[in-house]
Amino acid sequence: GLVYVADSANAAIRTIDAATGEVATLVRASDLGGDAGAAVFAPVGLALDGKGSLYVADFGNVPSAGSRETGGAIYRVALGGGPGGAVTLVAGSPAGAPGMTDGTGTAASFGHLRGLAIDGQGELYVADGCAVRRIDVASGAVLTVAAHACAQQLYGLAYDGVGTLYAADGASVIRAIVPGTGAASTVAGQPGTYGADDGV
Repeated sequence: GLVYVADSANAAIRTIDAATGEVATLVRASDLGGDAGAAVFAPVGLALDGKGSLYVADFGNVPSAGSRETGGAIYRVALGGGPGGAVTLVAGSPAGAPGMTDGTGTAASFGHLRGLAIDGQGELYVADGCAVRRIDVASGAVLTVAAHACAQQLYGLAYDGVGTLYAADGASVIRAIVPGTGAASTVAGQPGTYGADDGV
């Protein structure tokens, strides 16, 4: 009965009780540990694994006066422990430079994290710019499975349970992506054609 919200502007993950409307803070930046992680936390994508863990895509730090761009990271939040529950780093570096390096744990780098989806078999998928990256949640190993799957950049991701990811492309289309081959195709919309027309 809980809705989980990535509240980027407040550097927090919030919950909403669907029955009562009560809002509570589950994770604050300070729960990540270390000054560097707390300083750049900007959660943008969430995925529940159905086994008591919430996965978080941290966009990292957007450049502003006196700051620099960072690549972001993937975190695991153990649910059921109340506010400030156990938060562990799965992959990436909270204060590291942006990149597209495959690797394990902090050896991997991310460029522009957005949506997350999980396949139920221990594989997590994340939209990273125009790429889809796969993360083994047990080991933290990151592998790029689709390098050019969009016209602009990918935002939300959803997994259909039988081998296809669906992605919202910033060029105003919905893409179908096959992680095994990296193949991407347009399901609906026309690239660069914005509007609200229903149709096929």
